[in-house]
Amino acid sequence: MNKTVAAGQLETNLPSLVAKANGTVLEVGPGNGYQLPHYDKSKITRIYGVEPNVDLHDALRKTVKERGLSNIYTILPCEAEDFQTLAKYGIEKGSMDTALSVQVIYGMPSPQETTKGMYELLKPRGR
Repeated sequence: MNKTVAAGQLETNLPSLVAKANGTVLEVGPGNGYQLPHYDKSKITRIYGVEPNVDLHDALRKTVKERGLSNIYTILPCEAEDFQTLAKYGIEKGSMDTALSVQVIYGMPSPQETTKGMYELLKPRGR
């Protein structure tokens, strides 16, 4: 995401929505980590960043480190629909407290299926 778009998000309620993330978080399409500054670290126990574009992983790792999240952030090099790989990390139906995706779903081959799958991964009362 370019810096202009990221800066424009500050004028929306997006930062406050990201700040509400809590517990175990599934972030689909974190890119280079442009949402990481908005997380409230005191509410997060673990973040799984599902990012299939391995070319973004170095930048994402750098942002994770800069934000002090290295001990709780795991980058998963797979698609959001790759439930077999997600399960290897304990990400299964009813296991996530928060699921988050910003400006990514619309570019996926099956956005409705991906969204449905993300909801199924949430615990009861998950967000």
